[in-house]
Amino acid sequence: MKKSQICFLLGIIVCIVFLAACATDNIDTQEIAPSENDLETETTAAKTPTGYPKDEVGWVYLYFRGQLWEKVPTVVGLPSDAEEVGTVKKIDNKQIPAEEGAATHLEAGARIYYMREMYLYDYPTGEKLLVERLTASGYDAFVPFTEDPAKLPVTQSPTEDPQKDTIPDETFAPAETEPGVGGEEFLDIPVYLEDYLLFDTNGTFYLGRDAAYYFGTNMRQNATKGIQKRFPTSAIRIKNNGSMYSIHETDSGYRLYLFYDQSLDYEATIGFPVVLKELLQYSDFAGLKTGDGIEAVEAIDPVAGLHNKVVTNVWKLNVKGAQGHANRGYPCTSIHYLSDGLLKIEYDMPEDGILVISKIEFAPDYILTDPLGKKVDYRIEEVDLPER
Repeated sequence: MKKSQICFLLGIIVCIVFLAACATDNIDTQEIAPSENDLETETTAAKTPTGYPKDEVGWVYLYFRGQLWEKVPTVVGLPSDAEEVGTVKKIDNKQIPAEEGAATHLEAGARIYYMREMYLYDYPTGEKLLVERLTASGYDAFVPFTEDPAKLPVTQSPTEDPQKDTIPDETFAPAETEPGVGGEEFLDIPVYLEDYLLFDTNGTFYLGRDAAYYFGTNMRQNATKGIQKRFPTSAIRIKNNGSMYSIHETDSGYRLYLFYDQSLDYEATIGFPVVLKELLQYSDFAGLKTGDGIEAVEAIDPVAGLHNKVVTNVWKLNVKGAQGHANRGYPCTSIHYLSDGLLKIEYDMPEDGILVISKIEFAPDYILTDPLGKKVDYRIEEVDLPER
């Protein structure tokens, strides 16, 4: 890589870290953007930074049938059995709706449809409302709001993150170390509580989910800016091939690596997150076969248990949900970084909460091809691996 290119990349990273350090919102920062312009707005919503004006309610809500509903980051088609039940009556973006048919950030006159039992990725099967998009294709999906509406701020003034009291203050500030180029100098890696970093990600990333999942959707949950706001780090390694990864560590000793490259201008992650504590070898997994439970994998590498926890405790996937993911090309997966390559294990779910191996793939060159055909290089520099 030319020296001028390296300087340019360092400038990008330093700017990202500076923005994260200057942000006053150590809060829930899932990136959900109806348009590209929203990604450039530094505001704080009731739940997420969506880019709405600061004097307006920060998310999309609908009051219908005597309760408050909130929009989820999913645009869907209209199922044949959806029941038309009304229309959006009134738009008021200045306050949380409490009047039948009132809404924020929707369109008056849009038709509302009801589904008694509907599955959406990452949301439990149950009641859903679908609201017609008058100026775009598809339907916005809504789920019942489960918190106390009285606790919602009317405007987008910054709020404190409830996690802040349980996480050491230093984990909210990026380290002062400059981003590394190549594999020479050590990086200053921030430490987070395991449950917060690996499981309370607010969708910015998930263990076992390839970032290709978000391409072609209206979601930008895996945007670099959102990740840096929620989990600041300047432990960033730019590799000689121009790709890069960021590093975080948990209080329990796991290291988390998130990957980026030039194809997205480093603005969002690529591939799977990698979690690593002990560097194993491919031969350690030699006894595994299709049909074995994930517990057999966890007995070799506890990292499998972390992936299992995401599936069962975070996503709460059932058989239908797991099959839905697999049909899209994203089966339940665990990723194992080894001393001699990268191991990818896919799983079926024959019963709710039960995962069994369906496919084992080993990449001695640390390169996997994502569901969209993109090759992702997961090789980590020796200096950034946990001490053996």
